[in-house]
Amino acid sequence: MQWQAILTRIAQHLQHTHADPTQSVVLLPFAQLVPLARKQWAQRWPCSLLPRFETTSSWAQRLHAFAPDANDISRDAARDLLTAQRLVQQTPWARQSHWLAARVYEAAMQLAPLAAAQHPQARASWGADMQQQLIALHQQRHNELTTLDYEQAIAAIAITWAAHSAYATDALFAAIDAGQLQALLVLNGLQPDPLAHALHTQLAAQRPQAVCVLQWDEAQDEAQDEPQARVQNPATLPPVRLHTAAHFEDQAQRAAACVQQAVERGQGLVALVDNDRALTRRIRALLDGQGLALRDETGWKLSTTHAASQLMALLRACSAQAESDAVLAWLKLAQAAQAALADQSPTAPQQQAEPAAPPAPLSATTSVTTSAPEPQAATAITAEAVSQIESHLRSHSHARWPSLPYWQKWAQKNGVNPAIGNIDGNVSINTAQALACRVEQWRQALTQPRPLQQWLADVRCILHHTGQWQWLAQDDAGSAVLQSLHWQTGAAPLLEAQANSAAPSWTQAAFTHWASQVIEAGKYNPSHPQREQVALVPLSQLLLRPFAAVVIPGCDEKRLPVVPEPQGIWTPAQRALLGMGEQAQLQSSQRRAWQYALSYAQVDVLYSSSEDGASQQPSPLLLECLLQSQIQSQPQSQLAPQSTAQSTAQATPAGASLRPICPAPDPRPVRPLPAAPQTMPQPQSQRLPVTHLSASSYATLRECPYSFFALHQLNLQQAQELTEAIEKRDFGNWLHRTLQIFHEQLHAEGLQPASLP
Repeated sequence: MQWQAILTRIAQHLQHTHADPTQSVVLLPFAQLVPLARKQWAQRWPCSLLPRFETTSSWAQRLHAFAPDANDISRDAARDLLTAQRLVQQTPWARQSHWLAARVYEAAMQLAPLAAAQHPQARASWGADMQQQLIALHQQRHNELTTLDYEQAIAAIAITWAAHSAYATDALFAAIDAGQLQALLVLNGLQPDPLAHALHTQLAAQRPQAVCVLQWDEAQDEAQDEPQARVQNPATLPPVRLHTAAHFEDQAQRAAACVQQAVERGQGLVALVDNDRALTRRIRALLDGQGLALRDETGWKLSTTHAASQLMALLRACSAQAESDAVLAWLKLAQAAQAALADQSPTAPQQQAEPAAPPAPLSATTSVTTSAPEPQAATAITAEAVSQIESHLRSHSHARWPSLPYWQKWAQKNGVNPAIGNIDGNVSINTAQALACRVEQWRQALTQPRPLQQWLADVRCILHHTGQWQWLAQDDAGSAVLQSLHWQTGAAPLLEAQANSAAPSWTQAAFTHWASQVIEAGKYNPSHPQREQVALVPLSQLLLRPFAAVVIPGCDEKRLPVVPEPQGIWTPAQRALLGMGEQAQLQSSQRRAWQYALSYAQVDVLYSSSEDGASQQPSPLLLECLLQSQIQSQPQSQLAPQSTAQSTAQATPAGASLRPICPAPDPRPVRPLPAAPQTMPQPQSQRLPVTHLSASSYATLRECPYSFFALHQLNLQQAQELTEAIEKRDFGNWLHRTLQIFHEQLHAEGLQPASLP
């Protein structure tokens, strides 16, 4: 009924202003509401013209195709990180540009919505004003050391960048200035939208009668006042079911069972609220095992995908000081990728040799060409060869990956010709010794500094040799990784100019750091099923959506706080100055989202009483509901009228619903298992006689007969660790040496300790 009240107000405003619906825009808080609003309008007025239900992003895309300049914030992490690095190099902090660039990029991304909400002609003056106010704030609190020099530099660069950047939504201000709109209606969400507010203010200054602000909570009140409304009183709804789990896994299983029961009722789409990504991923894995179709609206960080680990394992393995564990991890991932490709095409013969036609040569002096031939087959990396290399490294205690002469000597000892040619040769790789030599040649090809475009071309060539490129291209998340690094066809020239201006030559460490930052900033959105049964949504995007049931896991003090912890370098005073939202505003948005979630007919909330062995309390928002429910359940005769009113006022915030909440039984069905006792195994060792018993073996026999049986009768050997555990003495020596180097560099640069953060 909320949609009916909202659409009625929209129709009344359009009729009152005599506005053409096709020239009127209704701004919605998020994209998932657009098709829902259009459907609701078409059902109520099927013969009328449809207003333009849009978000600010979709509206800007319809008006203008935005092409960012070299200095603009493009929202492409690969380009923006290069731009941030170039901007830092123009400051006194140029020597720290590689690690400061990521922090400048993060700060600029948080400022971008605020800068985009400024009119393009007034944006530069807004940035200058914010810059002056931040400097004054820094000088005022400098003695308190609340703002560090590095953070002040990051803030200054980020504000300058954001204030002098163009944005795709600048076309919206141009459309309003050109008089292309007859009416603008803004539906406020659970969180403030500075751009929508700025557009409303811009049009209101020109034509006040053309604008209208819609509040979903006011529409809810109007819907409840209607005699024919089907909106139920919160007190008449079924109680909210509370599930108290024992630990993380118990909570995930209970949440999955709640979702499955809601789906089996067949009443409609079920919402699973994402309060914690690790918990949600575990719940999703359980639901995938049950064959449920899920639509993920929150997305994954690209760095957490298996595809990203394929690329980062290669870069870590190709470091000059790479550990043996890092190289082995890369080879195992490459072998798994080749095995996955073989399973997808079982009829294709497995290639055991590299093609005769070589791919693009790998050298620091080779120029980048877009038409370089790619290898037609990958070098076979078998599990047996990788296992032999690992056994050799462990038996000889090589914590660090050996050099090429070592592997060639090992090949000669085993009767393998070490002269297997260059890395582009077509010699068959059918032994562990030959594979080890080839791997070291790949590693040596990625050690010398080179331009960024050459790095991308050479790493791509190595990925082709190992078969990882083909696997990435066929994987959805892998395609996102390739796209984030501009490896798709025709995207390489977009980085060339900015890469050369940021740094003409990149070391292997600098390229690895840049690639990791690009992937860390990236996001992977899984493809949506055609007929989804469950939707993974944030708490703030439940608004006005017709979910049949809502499951909210992670309702503890850590995952559902009263005030969400803001991200970034900005202090509370800086956030208030910039308009990012003060603590009271964040608290209000969080509370309103929680209260709206409890307004659905079927709601399950879950939290775990312990995590990692430590006790854990429920969220304060949940505790308020529990206290409110306890007060309502007590007989009125036991409470004085005045105390009852005071307790209810303290436990119930303004606008909160009076909905009961009660504990729920375990939703997991009990499955009886028939008793099937097994007899205890009685191993006999007569066939494994011990002819010689040493003092150490006798001590092992006395301490643990099972260990004696495994080590001295079965002759099993314990795998040796490549990297030994660091002792306290080693850590102390490292710490003292690090501090010594730090103070020596400090003295050499002539810096004073007071000027450092």
